[in-house]
Amino acid sequence: MASPCPVNCSSWGCLKGTSILPPEHAASLCRCYEEKQSPLQEYLRACSLRVNRLAGTGWRVDYIMSSSLLQSVEEPMVHLRLEVAAAPEAPAQLVALSLSADKFQVLLAELKQAQTLMSSLG
Repeated sequence: MASPCPVNCSSWGCLKGTSILPPEHAASLCRCYEEKQSPLQEYLRACSLRVNRLAGTGWRVDYIMSSSLLQSVEEPMVHLRLEVAAAPEAPAQLVALSLSADKFQVLLAELKQAQTLMSSLG
């Protein structure tokens, strides 16, 4: 026996005993939903409340001695390369960052703090 169809629900603003759709259309929608319920739920579980997937990383540190603007810089520069995929099947996109050593230390500390918080959630 088919489960009750959600299109006959009063939360849609219907009067009691009325339907948004004709019965044959409602039955067709319910049948389609029941046939595809498991794959649909799996897909929604995979995509819901997810952040982009980190597919790969790379880094490089350059020590800048001087530049065309300044005679003496003498500061390390961190270059990060992140490969980020929006969905499990999606191709990864490259995101490149260049940070001073101080900004990299701040980023690293905040990422560690976020990891600790996420680990404590379960």
